[in-house]
Amino acid sequence: MLHGYGANGADLRDVAQTLAQELPDTVFLLPDALEPMPGSPGAFQWFPLAGSDDVQRRAGVRRAVAQLTPWVDHELQARGLARARLALVGFSQGAMLALDLGLHLDPPAAGVVSLSGRLVDDGAPSPAPSPALLVHGTADGRIPVAETERALSLLGRLHVRTESLLMPGVGHTITPQGMAAAGAFLRRLWP
Repeated sequence: MLHGYGANGADLRDVAQTLAQELPDTVFLLPDALEPMPGSPGAFQWFPLAGSDDVQRRAGVRRAVAQLTPWVDHELQARGLARARLALVGFSQGAMLALDLGLHLDPPAAGVVSLSGRLVDDGAPSPAPSPALLVHGTADGRIPVAETERALSLLGRLHVRTESLLMPGVGHTITPQGMAAAGAFLRRLWP
């Protein structure tokens, strides 16, 4: 589970506990991003947002993914698990990484849940991208819902199996409705 900008892994603990009720045999890993937030003790970023345009955002995601992938593979190996047993769940900036990993990991992860995210890099997908659930509130003031609509269109053109939940009037947050959709999606990954 990949946290958002200016948060840390513990920020998703309640989400993991909620999902664990539906997925009791699941290990939830909540890493902190590798870059501390300047001036904010205990807060982290996957990449800086200041002055971020599409080119800088893409470079930041690629750099963060390059650092995160070996850690993910190490955690899987330590548990004797293949990537087919891995699901990536991300919120906001963490969702950008989760979508990128789901699109580019080879061998792929079992699936991806993007909560209030955006697809930053749709180039050169792996031969078998991971299926994805994209959840977004229509009143999100930080990452507009149009980003999820754009991602759904791009992923569709790449023949990625997608599901979506667009929640009217919901802002940049994780809701019980979004968690219920995520839990149902994750349960279907491992029948």
